[in-house]
Amino acid sequence: MRSLKKLELYGCESLEEFSVSPKISEIPNDVMICLLSLKYLILSFTNIQSIPASIKNISHLRSLDVRHCERLESLPQLPSSLRQLDASGCTQLETITSFSLGMITPYWKEYTNNGKYNSCIEKLLFSHCTKLDQKTLKNIEVQAKLSVHRVAYLYSRKILEGVIFKGSDHPEVQICFPGTEIPEWFRYRTTGSSITIEFHLAILNNPNFLGFTLCSVTTGSVLVQCKVYFGKHLVQTEYCGDASCADCSNSNDQVWMSYQRGFNSQLVEKLKESFILGTISQLVMITFRFEPHTCIKENGVSMVCATCSKKNGASRVRVQDQDCLPQGIGTKRRRAESGQSKSEICMIDKEEWW
Repeated sequence: MRSLKKLELYGCESLEEFSVSPKISEIPNDVMICLLSLKYLILSFTNIQSIPASIKNISHLRSLDVRHCERLESLPQLPSSLRQLDASGCTQLETITSFSLGMITPYWKEYTNNGKYNSCIEKLLFSHCTKLDQKTLKNIEVQAKLSVHRVAYLYSRKILEGVIFKGSDHPEVQICFPGTEIPEWFRYRTTGSSITIEFHLAILNNPNFLGFTLCSVTTGSVLVQCKVYFGKHLVQTEYCGDASCADCSNSNDQVWMSYQRGFNSQLVEKLKESFILGTISQLVMITFRFEPHTCIKENGVSMVCATCSKKNGASRVRVQDQDCLPQGIGTKRRRAESGQSKSEICMIDKEEWW
């Protein structure tokens, strides 16, 4: 068992305690040594009430699945290697000790130089965990933002290194937790079904631009259609979304977040050539249309950007949610209504920036 990578106890309803203590007959005495290589731990649909604090020592653990462990009341400190945590349906869960997925630092370049954490997929799912206390919910919200920033940075870094993403390798962030409001750091928001952001073509070629964070307050799953226009020409359509909040038997409000990556360099170069040749407009328009399976109460979009700084002669990269634009570029907003449908249109003004 020294090389065990995955332990699955899904649906073991008689399991009431998962422990690394030698007093538990079902677990070998040398279990800690055996579990040090563990990457995936699946305890979903069991009757466990607690997880031992020693789980933090499983330094390679990347995924913890405790879905519908309806007697689980708290989670201990988790290993910093963890990238996917699914506690959906843990209706008695109240607290998470020292909540953190990975190192809490905005300087991801320093964080990833050792090559240990290179995943561009992160999941943090607490749908229908209605007993979570306010401190834990706030910590989840902070961690959600950091997860998006980490994936955005890692994805941009891999692109610069020439990595070609295929299929499931594409960056993915899934966040879901109980809540009734979009976090305040989302600059663009609407109670309508779509948000459109307009800006100059040059912004797509800005290395500081890493993509967008998407957010909805909903009672079910969300599918977001992203369309990119240059002038009147539709040049790209993508979809993102997740079904983690799709349990329609529970109508409690959930906050859903996801990451929409930036645009590949080949597309940008092609569009720049077309712009220089005068075949398309310099105006970029990106429309995010939120398509709910159930009720959506509010939608939000935030641009994810990187800024550079130096300390003691070393370069640092800080990822944050803000306008990744030179000083002096502002935004204007106007609301468009058509029948029962509303959309928020946000315009980033720039006379000349190339």
